[in-house]
Amino acid sequence: MRARSSRGTVAERLVCAYVTAIPVLWVIGLTLPAAFVLFGGLALGIRNRRAIAYAAPWILVGCCQLASVVVNLLREGQPLATLPRHVVASYVSGWFLAGAAIAVGASGAVHREALLAAVRRFAITCFVVALGLYPFALESGEREFLLTPTPVGSLLPDDLPAKKFSFSMLLFAHEDLFGVELPRMSVFHPWSTALGFNGVAVVLLVLGERDRRRRRLGLTCGAFMVAASLGRMAMVALVAALAVRWLIRRPPAVLVPVVCAVLLAVVVGWMTVVVRGESPGARIAEARDAFENTRPGASEARELIYEETWDGFLAAPVLGHGWPGESVYPSEYELGATMLVGTHSTFTGLLYLGGIVTFAAFLFALLRTAMLLVVSRADPALARDALALLLALALASLSDSLQGIVLPSVFVFVWFGLALARCRGSAAVPS
Repeated sequence: MRARSSRGTVAERLVCAYVTAIPVLWVIGLTLPAAFVLFGGLALGIRNRRAIAYAAPWILVGCCQLASVVVNLLREGQPLATLPRHVVASYVSGWFLAGAAIAVGASGAVHREALLAAVRRFAITCFVVALGLYPFALESGEREFLLTPTPVGSLLPDDLPAKKFSFSMLLFAHEDLFGVELPRMSVFHPWSTALGFNGVAVVLLVLGERDRRRRRLGLTCGAFMVAASLGRMAMVALVAALAVRWLIRRPPAVLVPVVCAVLLAVVVGWMTVVVRGESPGARIAEARDAFENTRPGASEARELIYEETWDGFLAAPVLGHGWPGESVYPSEYELGATMLVGTHSTFTGLLYLGGIVTFAAFLFALLRTAMLLVVSRADPALARDALALLLALALASLSDSLQGIVLPSVFVFVWFGLALARCRGSAAVPS
């Protein structure tokens, strides 16, 4: 696992080559197969027990979801021969890929400088291609989106769940923002919100870059990815993560007054509303409506998905339904496959897909990772940056399916592994 050369370990070169080559693999349709082979193979070769322990909670989520799929196949009388189709789909494979990436990062075989350079190259490619495609998207007229199958995808059956997400290219889609029709870029990602989250990740990662020119270049590319995605939650996650990153890097003499001031402002605002005879709940609802009205069509679709998802959870609360439900849009809407019941939120979606069992496993994985980063002592700066990134991931999970983000954002989970490997008691991680 750690056969070294002057250019780094074999694993490091392979991982960095994969991250750099994501655009090419995406165009061909090999992003998912290459990720399975690379990270699966590297993870199987890891003998570091600590690295495996860090990845285990995320792999457990995949195991719970897989159990839900098997139970529902048997309950509906479907042949187990269809199981591979579900395993390849992101709602199962995404969790195993996340765990494998964390294990690889925590194994000590990949160094952050090399990974950061690969992420920067990937971000530059996203920036250049999206910027060049933007004028075409603006001039595309009535065309609502540009979706085309990859060469590999054209060979796959249409009913394969992963075909439209992992084996097709969605370049852009048009949506209404503040009453203006604008394109949302998705280059090298299955959908626009994934591009937005990766932009957030790029910004947070390159802030630790020592070279000022490289840091500015990375920040420019990352910010552009967030803006080009038009992702509202990505923008919120970026602001929140940057604020938390700034706060947790402050000494207690600064941190305590800032936190107290924020809490005081909340209390004063709340009391002001009450004294005026208004309902705080109504004010919160108004703020939420204003946020949702920035893109009313998307918000209405999400509300419908959430309602159907919750009803589905109540119908099968323990192990869920195994896989996403029907689209809330009519079949003639080609992108209706993105509007499936059980999607558009990791938290509510997991309750539908895998029930309380899988949801509890996800919460455990998320909270355990956060706890390890909080108590980290060996490399506090890396742990705090990773904690801010984990917060951004959690916020993105409120309105997106995390298991679907893993594939284009696999470097994020490798980075979590790097940070976890530097937790207290593992400053030097053998492999």
